[in-house]
Amino acid sequence: MKTNIIYKFLLSFCFFMITALSISAQSKLNLSLDDAIHMAMQNNITYNLKKTETQVAKQKIISTQMANIPDIYGTSNLQNNLIVASTPVPAKMFNPNAADNEITPMKFGTNWTANMGINMQYDIFNPEKYNDTKKSKINLQIANVAEEIERINLASLVSIDYGTSLIAKQQILLASDDTSRMHALYSYMKAKHEEGKSTIEDLNQSLIDVNNAKARWIEADNVYKKSIATLLNDMGIVASAKTIEDTKLTNDLDELLKQAQNNDLSDNKLALVNKKSELQIQSIETELQSVQLKYLPTLSVSGFYGTNFFGNKLNLTDSNRWFGNSFIAVGIKIPISNALHTDSETKINRLNVEKARMELKNNMLLHDFNIVQYKQDMESKRESFSIKQENIRLANESYEANAQSFKEGRLLHADLQKSHYAVIQAETDYLQAIYDYFQAWINYKKSLAL
Repeated sequence: MKTNIIYKFLLSFCFFMITALSISAQSKLNLSLDDAIHMAMQNNITYNLKKTETQVAKQKIISTQMANIPDIYGTSNLQNNLIVASTPVPAKMFNPNAADNEITPMKFGTNWTANMGINMQYDIFNPEKYNDTKKSKINLQIANVAEEIERINLASLVSIDYGTSLIAKQQILLASDDTSRMHALYSYMKAKHEEGKSTIEDLNQSLIDVNNAKARWIEADNVYKKSIATLLNDMGIVASAKTIEDTKLTNDLDELLKQAQNNDLSDNKLALVNKKSELQIQSIETELQSVQLKYLPTLSVSGFYGTNFFGNKLNLTDSNRWFGNSFIAVGIKIPISNALHTDSETKINRLNVEKARMELKNNMLLHDFNIVQYKQDMESKRESFSIKQENIRLANESYEANAQSFKEGRLLHADLQKSHYAVIQAETDYLQAIYDYFQAWINYKKSLAL
């Protein structure tokens, strides 16, 4: 019996541990750069607003197409005439002896009236609505381009965030190596001091160097956590202390740098910003056509099919009081004074078209200029990165040689410190060069697409 209880307890404990480990594993966010971009597309509010705007533009096309269907609706009205209106009529209609200019009032209405029926209204030609569907289709294309621009901007932003986080992670590794190095030197100086071969000043300076190395590690860790928080925020994920802690980047810095160095980028002749400008010109030109059409008349048809009730007493069930009523009418509305306003609108829209064309030309020039500048900047940063990468190797090599000379008694501690500071400066320059190069590469990629 006791064995069964122990056995059940062990099974329950194992199940609990497996469940806890499973939940813990699921809470970890292992992110590649592609994963980060994909999640940003799903969660980023700004990008999803653009997607919603595209959906709205699609619905507007359907709405404008539905406007071409005749407007059919039912009406019903019940009216109590408190005072039945009188109409003057010639008195001779009822009294042949009446004078020619004599009139007599006559009531043509009843105390109660009602009507019900089906109405129809349809514009055969309405100049103000003629281009609505065309304008809606152009606006949908503009919305699609705007969504794609936002997608590229978001992908670029997340890429920079991801690269910045990897650089911060590299900074932590360098700070950890430096802290270990300073600890080792402090241990050596402490042993020398105990042997009476080193001054207390040198020993304390070694400890200061250890503390400074620790402080750099703490700052590097803080920078890393902030960069992860920025990445998560741009991905549309809450950047809490837990999510920051649980986020692990699966790409390494070398992968991204290799991708930047080997990626063959070519100019996109159909730049999205220019395409958007061209569509905006089409939209303005269509608006200009719509304005010019306002000089034309509106032709419409309307109709009614129903019945009317007349009676001095309210009795809607009395079929003798209901009388059929039906008509169909064709109307034409010719603009006269409104033509003056239309003329002003036409001039404004022509100026807007001219303005949009100049803006497009300027955008194309700026696009080509930016590509040249970003490409030159990227190549310059790549060369600078290679030099800084070599400098960090040389600085570390010099420090190791000087550390050996110091241990052999051929170098002062102050000179070894200078060598150490050179390593720190080389590491700082190296990390900055990586960031500058990576950002320049992203900017160049972005300029080709936009």
